[in-house]
Amino acid sequence: MSSFLDQVAQFLLSQPLPLHRQTVILPSRRAGIFLQKALESQLDKPSLAPRFISIEDLIFELTGLEAVSRPELYFRLFECLRNSVRPDLKFEEFNRWGRALLQDFNEIDRYLIEPNQIFTYLGDLKRIEQWNLEPGEHTRMLDDYLKFWPALAEVYQELKQSLLAEGKAWQGLAYRAFAEKVQHETKAIAEEYEQFFFIGFNALNNAEEKALLQLYDAGLAQFFWDVDRYYFEDPEQEAGHFLRNSPLVKRLQKHDAFYGLHDELAHGTRKVESIAVAGSNLQSIIASNLLSEQSEEDLAQTAMVLSDEALLPAFLNSIHPNFPSLNLSMGLGLQHSPLAGFFEILLDFPLEAERNAKKTKDGWARYHFKRWEALLNHPITHKIAGSSAYKLQEIRTEMHRKNALYPSFSELGLEQLIEPLSADFFKVDQGIGEQYQRLAHFCEASLSVLVDQSSLQEGLFAFYQLFKQSADTLNRFPYLESFEQSLQFYRELLPDLGIDLRGEPLQGMQVMGWLETRCLDFKQIVVLSLNEGILPKGRSESSLLPFDVKRKFGLPTYLEKDAVFAYHFYRLMQRAQSIYLLHSTSASGIGVVEPSRFVRQLELEWPQKNARLLFKNQIATARSQEAKSNEQVAKSPALLQRLEEIALRGFSPSSLYLYLKDPLQFYYEKVLGLKPDDSLMEELDLPAQGNVLHEFLEYGFSLPDPENPEERIPHSPDPEGSFFKQKLPELKAQLKDLMLKHVPGLPLEQGPNLLHLESMSFMLRNFLKFESARLKKLGSSWKVLATEKGLEGRISLASGRQINLIGNADRIDQEGECIHIIDYKSGAKSKYDYSISSLDMEAFIKKPQAIQLPMYALMYWQQNPQLEIQASVLSLRKLSDNPFSMKMEKSAVLNSENQEAIVTVLQAIFEEMFNPDIPFQSRA
Repeated sequence: MSSFLDQVAQFLLSQPLPLHRQTVILPSRRAGIFLQKALESQLDKPSLAPRFISIEDLIFELTGLEAVSRPELYFRLFECLRNSVRPDLKFEEFNRWGRALLQDFNEIDRYLIEPNQIFTYLGDLKRIEQWNLEPGEHTRMLDDYLKFWPALAEVYQELKQSLLAEGKAWQGLAYRAFAEKVQHETKAIAEEYEQFFFIGFNALNNAEEKALLQLYDAGLAQFFWDVDRYYFEDPEQEAGHFLRNSPLVKRLQKHDAFYGLHDELAHGTRKVESIAVAGSNLQSIIASNLLSEQSEEDLAQTAMVLSDEALLPAFLNSIHPNFPSLNLSMGLGLQHSPLAGFFEILLDFPLEAERNAKKTKDGWARYHFKRWEALLNHPITHKIAGSSAYKLQEIRTEMHRKNALYPSFSELGLEQLIEPLSADFFKVDQGIGEQYQRLAHFCEASLSVLVDQSSLQEGLFAFYQLFKQSADTLNRFPYLESFEQSLQFYRELLPDLGIDLRGEPLQGMQVMGWLETRCLDFKQIVVLSLNEGILPKGRSESSLLPFDVKRKFGLPTYLEKDAVFAYHFYRLMQRAQSIYLLHSTSASGIGVVEPSRFVRQLELEWPQKNARLLFKNQIATARSQEAKSNEQVAKSPALLQRLEEIALRGFSPSSLYLYLKDPLQFYYEKVLGLKPDDSLMEELDLPAQGNVLHEFLEYGFSLPDPENPEERIPHSPDPEGSFFKQKLPELKAQLKDLMLKHVPGLPLEQGPNLLHLESMSFMLRNFLKFESARLKKLGSSWKVLATEKGLEGRISLASGRQINLIGNADRIDQEGECIHIIDYKSGAKSKYDYSISSLDMEAFIKKPQAIQLPMYALMYWQQNPQLEIQASVLSLRKLSDNPFSMKMEKSAVLNSENQEAIVTVLQAIFEEMFNPDIPFQSRA
């Protein structure tokens, strides 16, 4: 395959001007490296290389201007707006549209539009929109709004002059200056540069068109394009839009100097596969699998193109450790890196202090525990803590033990653990510039701590530069009014932040974004995230200028931007032989689940031009949603030994409920001991509410033991006596005490916890009234035998294995000759939930909650076999059914017959549980 740059090398070598006197301008710096290699392969003797330079570097070099930083430009625009148009303009309002205005200024300059004309025209349009208002509808605010648009030309001029006076410019302004300099100083340029060669360009803006035409007419420039007749000569193909309409191209065609036109797309055997993938990140795995068995030679001629560059970390993680060398020409954006998240967490601290203003007596700000947990759990914090990282978990554990909802930096004792971060960062009184200065200091200090982690050091250095530059800018332009704006400012800076990951550029597979593909050719192409809305982006513009205004003045709209990427797409296909185009079928957003229209165009149109093209659609399925339920854990000898240990200690009704419901969850929680999230509690959750209610009722039906006040003994209160009457007035106060006992520091004066307190008070008040009336009917035949009664039992399996059972019954009552094992339920339970039509394991799998009552009854019956026993539920919420006893094959009373049936059910459950051939897995 003769690549485009091979042809360019041949073109440059054919020139009468020696290579070392040529200035070669390329769309990217990377293209220069590959062009140098192409030249070396065609030279038969050593030679000095041409000078390679990017178009933007050339423009700033020729004009002598310095590129102004984004933060400085942003604040200077705000300053100009306040000086010229809106003295009362708040930064918060400006922040909503300031970047869009800068982008418009940039495009106005790149396309050489007269600012006064376009903004006056825009102001006239706004006035026309309000032409039919009644006299009374004209307000000062409306007048200010209508004056704003034409005044933007004045803002532009003030910003432009202030920057040029310091030798600075934004990109578009430098392009305008470039066009003007070439027009007026062509002779001076000719004295410094003998010949320019512009290689592989496509979408020239008006400033470039004007300057390059002038250079061409002066004999200072030649051009070599990479354009296929397929899209250049077809007016319906957007990829050829810019080249077809370029005045420069038309001039070159007229002079027979339009080099680089070809028909590569119509020739050669091509294989194209469009692959639909269920998930964005899964594309990386599919792509890695496609490439894993290929030779190093094939991979050296392969490009992996990421349409969504945020996929880079996922792709790198999916690559096999033994994968041959690859080269990242796109660098690594830090916007989604752990460091970016770490600094966002830190910037959240002063924001919270600004909003909540909680602080200790000595001036330390108090922060919500979730803020501290995010910091304590972050991998960057652990790296900085080094060998003391284990103390972070100790601090977290202590915070949980105390349920410290708003601890301070000093109370947690973090001074030594994250020493590079100044403790003053966590105090209340700090300015925004000071905040960024401290973060810069943190990055600088951390570089010496993390000496053995080069990639992390590179990222830290990038953030050091960002924070240092931002601190200087904020000190010079102190316009940020709050820490919320500070956080927004930080987020605005992130997209431009990255580190260069380039290795040896000429070896291995190339991983790149679309802009890095310019001028380069590969035999094999793999493209990820080729979804509509990602490539092309479509109507995702940041601009204050309406579409029609842009069209009138010749400014690019989303249509032209789509055409730019259409060219990049088709150009990359021109010399490729194997092409894999992956798109996600489960991306978020409207339309982006569809493959890019570029893919559909290839499928429908390219075969008409090339008969040797094979196009195939495929679906790459991920592990299905049922994969979790298909997860299995085999029962190893060690795991079975763990079950034996639990059997010795005893299985509780709740553990069997969990096993019947989901054996896999039982394995994680009961066998491995992995507990659900144990984060601090700022709102009383349902389990904690249940514990509070149970303890309240335990105290209600028991008294302190006179012989041992720390223990309690059963108490049968008189339904008409003091217990039920006295409990009602003091109920809420007791609930408060219990809530704080279970969750120390819980805020009860407002918010959801106050609602929970009122809800539980209402529930208990109604329950106590109901229970008083019910027990009054029972009279003296009723008494309380026990509360929170510990029960034990045992069953034997056919193998001879002994299984111990344990549990706590909420309350045990006696009504006449019948014993009632009572289980309190704070939820709305019904009789149906606890009715079992047949005493077998399958019935309990369908209603796993029903296993608890017969287990309580069985354990009590084994200790008291002569008694008549019923297991009953008392619902605190659904009083109409209270109490309801569990029906076991139509019988509510545990007797010798159904007792044996319950034992048989439990034996079946445990036989399955201990069977080494039946893995733990979720039930279907």
